[in-house]
Amino acid sequence: MTLVLACLTKDTVFQISDRRLTSFAAPHAIIEDERNKAVVVNGRVSFAYTGLASLGTTRTDDWLARVIAEGPNEDMAQVAERIRERATADFRRLRIQPRYKRHAFQGVGMFRLRGETDLSPGIVTIDNAIDHENGNWLAEPLREFQVKTQFPEKFPGGCVLNSVGVVPSSAEKSTVLRLVQKCVNHRHSTALTIVHSLVMSLRWLSGRHPPIGPGLMVVRLSRERVERIEHSRHMWMLAGEDFTYVSATGLTSYFGPHFVFGRSVVTGFEGRSLTPQ
Repeated sequence: MTLVLACLTKDTVFQISDRRLTSFAAPHAIIEDERNKAVVVNGRVSFAYTGLASLGTTRTDDWLARVIAEGPNEDMAQVAERIRERATADFRRLRIQPRYKRHAFQGVGMFRLRGETDLSPGIVTIDNAIDHENGNWLAEPLREFQVKTQFPEKFPGGCVLNSVGVVPSSAEKSTVLRLVQKCVNHRHSTALTIVHSLVMSLRWLSGRHPPIGPGLMVVRLSRERVERIEHSRHMWMLAGEDFTYVSATGLTSYFGPHFVFGRSVVTGFEGRSLTPQ
């Protein structure tokens, strides 16, 4: 089980997810440390998952991208409901023990809410096993997935943090919150400063929770960037600016999330440094 961490500020949202896959049973043997878990939709919302890495023979990131692209995806409420319905049906068909079916998808981005003219930072979570009163996992999954949303009007300390997956302790949550708030409120703070604080936080947590890997993907979506994409109808996202890959091993390859734009899906993004001839 991975950790997906969302950070909302007034004008920019961030999502960071680790890339580790582990076995079900303790001590959670590492299967892979470079699995993509993020899907960016129309340059507006980034979905990531925690739980099962595959649904039958289909990788979960591929499943998620295809489900999103199968229907209209301008209205994120429709997208969330489609994910909820398909996940409910497909998880029921899985022949594994119920306790292993606990799963969550979380979308972080800039949303156009009904009756609102401006974009709103927010979070949508589609899950079958989270107690949303305290953020902990239920012992057994629900029969149906549920959709929960969060669109904060205030940002105490400059940001709002939310996470799904591995549940850090109260002390760990407080430590991460203090670090991120310090970076958000620093007089020389930039989006990159906040990215660095999130990377530091997840790598620190990975040293304390073995299911969390050191390899990370950060997606950053600003209000200005989303408005430009909506106006131009072209989804240009740049490595280092809109998404940041942090390798677990120091390799020089550069990976990106999956991208969905309308009915088109781009998967397997990878870039490499050019070698001088």
